[in-house]
Amino acid sequence: MKKFVVLLLSVICVCGATFCISACEKSPDDGGLSQIVQITDLTLDVSSMNLQVGESGTLIATVKPENATDKTVTWQSLDSKVATVENGKVSAVGEGDTTVLAVCGSKTASCIVTVSKKPIEDIDYGITFDKTSLLIHIGESAIINATVNIGGVDKTLIWQSTDKEVVTVKDGKLEALKAGMAIIVATCGDYSASCVVSVIPVETTGVTLDKTSLSLYIGDNTELKANVSPDNATNKTILWQSLDSSIARVVDGKVYGVSEGSTVITAMCTSATEVFTATCVVKVIDGAVTGLVFDKKEHSMFIGETFTVAAKVLPEYAKDKTIIWSSSDENIATVEDGVVTALSDGEITITGSAGGFEAVCKIKIEDPNPVVKIEVIGEENAFIDEFSLSDYHMKATRRNGVTENIAIDEEYISVEDFEKLSSVGAHTITVTYKKITSQW
Repeated sequence: MKKFVVLLLSVICVCGATFCISACEKSPDDGGLSQIVQITDLTLDVSSMNLQVGESGTLIATVKPENATDKTVTWQSLDSKVATVENGKVSAVGEGDTTVLAVCGSKTASCIVTVSKKPIEDIDYGITFDKTSLLIHIGESAIINATVNIGGVDKTLIWQSTDKEVVTVKDGKLEALKAGMAIIVATCGDYSASCVVSVIPVETTGVTLDKTSLSLYIGDNTELKANVSPDNATNKTILWQSLDSSIARVVDGKVYGVSEGSTVITAMCTSATEVFTATCVVKVIDGAVTGLVFDKKEHSMFIGETFTVAAKVLPEYAKDKTIIWSSSDENIATVEDGVVTALSDGEITITGSAGGFEAVCKIKIEDPNPVVKIEVIGEENAFIDEFSLSDYHMKATRRNGVTENIAIDEEYISVEDFEKLSSVGAHTITVTYKKITSQW
């Protein structure tokens, strides 16, 4: 050990000398005008120290000269299993000898520390707690730290609570369950320690609601949420009350609309000495539909165009504003969500229905490029009947000169003329298409 100490001191001295030479060089920042004051001596107040395990002592280092530029002292223990050192304070860890070094610049000083075991007669055998009484609130947890000084290898503690309904314990951790008192006991062999635990409620300090006002329809319901302060209050039971249950009633925070009007819902929560309340103003609305109106009663449009019928369900606060739309002839125009699409020329009626009320809009649809002439195309003097109309077709000419072939359908022939096709003979048949007629 002594050889190791001497070798270490030599290394430290060499390193310190190197640092000293470097420190004495001129500073590049001040052009060599300033001079570093070197350390000339480092001493400790004692050269040896005797401690028992668990004890501590303090070493005082003196650096000379007093105006030395850097008087920082670095401390080190050669065997931290025997003793440790921090800022001159030496703490005895285990039995043995070690050397504590103080280093400042190129100078060193040392102290031999001898650590011995604590005499058996000085040891207090038994179990001790860091607290002998404890006050906690319901729902809280706490820890009892135990120190065990007993002989033998097994130092396992057995923890018990005299009233597990009040407080439970596991490995020193307590859980408070309800108001009351219990004694926590830890035993090991012939030794034991105890702590009296008192559990008290967490008093309520206030209550609030998530809404201070709300509206709902007759027959509907909504929920109010109450917040009790503090969050860990023991009593968080809310008593609900409606000022007028004929307008709105409340059950466990759920508010039901009964009839039209306004009332107040109150939430109450109590502490040991005070009652806390929070209120919400509730307006109940009759959401029945009272009417349906359109912004227009008549409208004109061309084939291919769309038009939106603006509808208004009365009253504004009606619960169900769903409108059912219909067209009197979907071959002429269709309607979806009030949007009318013109398909063919003609006149139709768009109807809206809501809550048993109806509104109508008459719409006239015109062809922007109407048919101005029709001709029946087929063999003259042919023998035909009602089963052979497909052998013929119409040639329709529009205003812009564009023509198109159209199959002859029964709908384009009058009932009287159509019946002629059932009898033998020459007949004159009139065909009508888009209000234009042609004889056949």
